[in-house]
Amino acid sequence: MGTVTSRNSKSGSALLIVLGVMAILSLLVAEFGRGLRADLRASGGFYEEAQNDQLARSALAAAQIELLAAGASMYADPTGNVYFVTSDETAESEIAALAQYRQGQPLGRGSFSYRFLTKPYALDINELSADALGRLFEVACGLEDGDERSTLVDSILDWTDSDNVARAYGAEEDFYQALVPPRHCRNAPFETVEELLLVNGMTPDMLFGYGLPAHIEDGILMGGGLYRFLIGDNCPEAQASVQYILRGIFPSDDQSKKKDVEVVSGFQKVAELPSVLYLVAEGFVPPATEDKESPVPVTEESAPADAASRHIILVKLAVSKSTQNAGYTIDDFQENAAGELLEQVLVYGVPEETNEL
Repeated sequence: MGTVTSRNSKSGSALLIVLGVMAILSLLVAEFGRGLRADLRASGGFYEEAQNDQLARSALAAAQIELLAAGASMYADPTGNVYFVTSDETAESEIAALAQYRQGQPLGRGSFSYRFLTKPYALDINELSADALGRLFEVACGLEDGDERSTLVDSILDWTDSDNVARAYGAEEDFYQALVPPRHCRNAPFETVEELLLVNGMTPDMLFGYGLPAHIEDGILMGGGLYRFLIGDNCPEAQASVQYILRGIFPSDDQSKKKDVEVVSGFQKVAELPSVLYLVAEGFVPPATEDKESPVPVTEESAPADAASRHIILVKLAVSKSTQNAGYTIDDFQENAAGELLEQVLVYGVPEETNEL
């Protein structure tokens, strides 16, 4: 009897050991499966991003074909949309065809789209006078005349002039060298809009418009920060703002405009190339469907909301200064452009529901 009890005890111990090993193996297998799924998701994300990148570059190639078409003429509408057509006689039909083509061309599992934009009312920070700078801060940031605004205006002018003599409220090399960490005063024109953040008194709130919502007041666009006016907004209220900034004249006070001026609508041929042109190219993958062989068709209206992921390239084109190479050259190239910058480039006026003032 003692021998049987010993044998049963050993069998029970072996069974417990086997069950323990199986439990451990099950946990290891489950953990391995979770890790494998995570790796697959990560690799899928990398693959999708690479695919979106290639789709965006396909959009760039398509845009380049349109831009470099032989004998192409530029047509633009009041909102800044630009098209290049090969014949004035067929401009209307060409624009309609290009608009359809640009909406979203299927390619592989995804699609690509692009658009050209001009900003005729963009202000150049390097060309503004002291008075114009003061009015810019008034319009874009709500700053009334006073020490703070004078400090910003004089500091901007000191930053761009070639001497080291500070204006009454300005700052020159000695001021910036005393900062921690120190920096140099450029004493030359601004190279980028973002460089304004290096100027004495400037804040990101003023530049980007944080806490300064854009609104329409007395027929002009107010608020939104400096960036909005330096990149340019094509709405009529922004045009009035630019007139006030440059000339100090409100729309209601401008007697030079006839009340029966015809409002231009639709696309018009552009006689002289604008100095700056923006190109927005994007690649995007529509959401997965049960039928993987039939991707969801993408349209201009559905793409932004329906796209599972996207890659956006923003190109700033500038008129070539070379007499031998007429046309545009790349001035700035933004890979996977930041939403904030893209929003400023695409902005047009203030929706009525958000204009509470």
